[in-house]
Amino acid sequence: MKLVRYGRPGAERPGAIDANGKLHDLGRVIKDVTPAALAPAMLKKLRAVNLARLPVVRGRPRLGCPLAGMGKMVKKFALIPSVLAGRKSVFGAAGGAGCLRKADSGCAL
Repeated sequence: MKLVRYGRPGAERPGAIDANGKLHDLGRVIKDVTPAALAPAMLKKLRAVNLARLPVVRGRPRLGCPLAGMGKMVKKFALIPSVLAGRKSVFGAAGGAGCLRKADSGCAL
């Protein structure tokens, strides 16, 4: 299970991607993916969730910032190895958005 946030900027919803790559809405389980949602007790609860019982999100919604409630923004660019693409990708802070964006594809991470 991979925790994600999806939807329009400023209106993202919590989601989880299952082993088959399907995106499920986690809104019935958690309000948002925040630092509190990553606490050990909450992660244990999330691991117990049967994703097959949660609604599958239709279409290909935008994946937003992976974590809500971030107080500080990354201000420097960094080279991060891209395992999927087999090359390095440049990631940098998006002005005022408080999240990282993949510079070579315009895809929000």
